[in-house]
Amino acid sequence: MKVSLDYMCRGSGTLQVHNEATSSQQYNQVPAHPEEFLRLIVPFLNWEQAHESRPFQAFVNPSYTLGANIGGYPEDLSDTEATVRAERYARVFGSIDDAHYTWYPDLGLFAAGEGKHRVAFMLHHRQPAIATWVSEQKLPCADRFAIVRPPRTSGSAEREWLIILDRRYAQVLRRPHISRPLLAAYGVREYDWSEIKELSAEREIWTAIYSRGLHLEQSSRDEMKRTLDLRELAEASRKVADESAEQVEWRIDQVAPLRLKVKRMICQIAAMGLVGGLCLLLPSDELRSIGVGILGVAVGLLSSPILLRLRGPRRFMIKYDNRAG
Repeated sequence: MKVSLDYMCRGSGTLQVHNEATSSQQYNQVPAHPEEFLRLIVPFLNWEQAHESRPFQAFVNPSYTLGANIGGYPEDLSDTEATVRAERYARVFGSIDDAHYTWYPDLGLFAAGEGKHRVAFMLHHRQPAIATWVSEQKLPCADRFAIVRPPRTSGSAEREWLIILDRRYAQVLRRPHISRPLLAAYGVREYDWSEIKELSAEREIWTAIYSRGLHLEQSSRDEMKRTLDLRELAEASRKVADESAEQVEWRIDQVAPLRLKVKRMICQIAAMGLVGGLCLLLPSDELRSIGVGILGVAVGLLSSPILLRLRGPRRFMIKYDNRAG
């Protein structure tokens, strides 16, 4: 199938049909590298890469191998050259830089790295095996996965399928119509959104997915860059909630959305101070007493914004401050 798609996508017309049929958004052709192709349909493909086996020599059946055919056609070779090349591919291992395939025993497939073009050649000439170096790489066990159907909550417009690993890590299934049957054969079960307690914060999860572009095609081989950590997201949300609920103190001039008119207050206090000062300069004891009182009121008004304190949750102050802004 992979080789056939490579053939199809050499023409602009068939390429457009393929992209529309597969909803391809990033690639303008079928990914030539077999691993890229496999990553489109198999989530967490490289999650266990740290446990990849050491390369060993093996004879691999091309019928179970994802290869590529980017340039040229196997049938373009003469019979003599094809015979020589087929014999060399079938018997000579060479170095690991000549032919190196990754074996996914859980899928029953090989993905060709180096030597990917000889897969199409050996298939065309009906050869039973390719001599190559092989590294074994396993997938996480099926019971560690959970496929999550799009949410059915009222008002939800989300149509993305998710797959959860270890009830913690989430990826978007970009090709659910292909991935779901494959994963079902592997033994992965499907669940409704409400059955996974780690998905309770629906709005926060979708916001994180869309803001990080995890719903788009991913070109990185780093699985963590393609993955949303639900536990990390929950802890971050809880931290924000705790900070918002924290009891804080505010001065009266800091309360929003109401704002203290500082200039007007200063002018009034200055006027009162001037009147009080003039009263102190007069020879009358009564006027001096009045002046002292006026100055006392002015000092009280001046110190009130600093001395008065309001106490309440931080989230209210943040909310009002945002409205004021």
